[in-house]
Amino acid sequence: MEVNDFKEKRETIRRKVLLDIRFLDKERDIQGNGFSCDISPKGIGLFTRQYLAPHSSIEIWIENPSQKSLHLKGNVVWSKAIDFSIYRIGIELEASDLKTLNEFLETT
Repeated sequence: MEVNDFKEKRETIRRKVLLDIRFLDKERDIQGNGFSCDISPKGIGLFTRQYLAPHSSIEIWIENPSQKSLHLKGNVVWSKAIDFSIYRIGIELEASDLKTLNEFLETT
């Protein structure tokens, strides 16, 4: 019998939400788009075709058809190839953006 010892380390629960996301890494001159797979007031799980290196500072625009886009800043925590040219990226959001994101999530 397999024992599952997984323990959630996140302080906040992530919501599974599919939103279009644009991003910009000015330092490495990388811009692109993707979509969220989950989101919380502290972070975003992102699927994209562009590799973003851990420790990169990025700007993010979350697109929501019922509202104008939301601009946030964050840092790439991890980046993992999940398929040929598709990456899953973990992004930690800057604390200054948390209130704005909370309000945005309440309307989605």
